[in-house]
Amino acid sequence: MKPIHPMGRNNDFLMMTRPIERLAQTFLQWILFNRPGGMVYGQRRRGKSRAIAWIRKYLKELLGYPIEVVHVCARQPKNEPYRVQHFFDNLLDALNEPTSSRETTSAKFTKIRNKLIVYARRCPARKVVIVIDDAQRLQKPHYEWLMSFLNEIEVKYRMQAVVFLVGQPELALIRELFVSSGELQLTGRFMPEAVEFVGHRSAEELRYSFDRIDQHLFWPRDSGISYTAYHAPEAVAANWGLALEADKFWDAWVATREAQKIPFPEDMSMQALTGIAYFTLVGFASQPGFTRLSETDIATIIEAQGYLEIEVSEETEAV
Repeated sequence: MKPIHPMGRNNDFLMMTRPIERLAQTFLQWILFNRPGGMVYGQRRRGKSRAIAWIRKYLKELLGYPIEVVHVCARQPKNEPYRVQHFFDNLLDALNEPTSSRETTSAKFTKIRNKLIVYARRCPARKVVIVIDDAQRLQKPHYEWLMSFLNEIEVKYRMQAVVFLVGQPELALIRELFVSSGELQLTGRFMPEAVEFVGHRSAEELRYSFDRIDQHLFWPRDSGISYTAYHAPEAVAANWGLALEADKFWDAWVATREAQKIPFPEDMSMQALTGIAYFTLVGFASQPGFTRLSETDIATIIEAQGYLEIEVSEETEAV
């Protein structure tokens, strides 16, 4: 059976974008300037998880030395609150450490601390990065446990665990609640700085991402065949590429948002961008005789994705 292209596997690929570039630079500053941690929040589908995956893969190159990035997903158990035991189990899973229901919290604490120490010792800067995804699920007891073993690592072993909290906009509200209730030891340790992760907010940013698909992502790997050329070889031979359509797509996206009364600022999520690119390549650019997209084609592509309808429902839900 012919291998399925990464764009056909639910966007199973990593791609540098302007939003990811901004977040990577923020993470670099926090690590290099010895920040204890930081907070990143943003709407769903903007690409936060893909940004984390990209940063995990390339952080070593950006820093110039190896550093371990532990990606913890605060998975919500079904029909019950998210407890400290669940959090420790998620941490152990991220650290590839086995656990059992018979283990005490103290035993799990020790395993987590020891594994983080091992990771930090491998880094010339004696640091390890912990990224907690869906961090809006954490409550005060989770932060207190985190602080316990992070303080022990730093005071007793002279190493640093930098904690990045990543979550939905509720995370920013939790920070405000901690500040208003005087929990400054928690905000100072885990949320000293807060950054909003947004989608693509200009035609230039959209063009940059489309150009990555046109010029820098290859399938099969190391083949020199770009994603665009793989799906639409005749169009590429005629000097067409997704980047040429960026201005038209952006103008149509903004106009559609305004028509549906979606509030400013305009932005395009990572999921919408990759969906639009894939539909354009497979549904239009790969057809014989294709030259350029018409305004009708672009409207059809945007409408077919359905992401703007999702944003309308999310806005209503948020209000």
